[in-house]
Amino acid sequence: MKKELISNQFYEVNPHTMIIFPKKSGSIVYSEIYEVDSQYTSKFTPFELIKTSCNFFGSSYDGRRINEILIHNNKQPAK
Repeated sequence: MKKELISNQFYEVNPHTMIIFPKKSGSIVYSEIYEVDSQYTSKFTPFELIKTSCNFFGSSYDGRRINEILIHNNKQPAK
């Protein structure tokens, strides 16, 4: 597994992204990103990375969040 440091770039969440862990160093929170065959460290928080990726793909975090709530909580009409 290769390890890289992403310094000033935002990481784009993609189909190879497995998990994004928050890591704390003192009062600073950064992200440790695991892909299928790679590991990255970013100075941005996981929430910042996810929001930016949503915007990159033409959505918003709030829109995606509401979409997930509606998909999993819809009720079938009574017969």
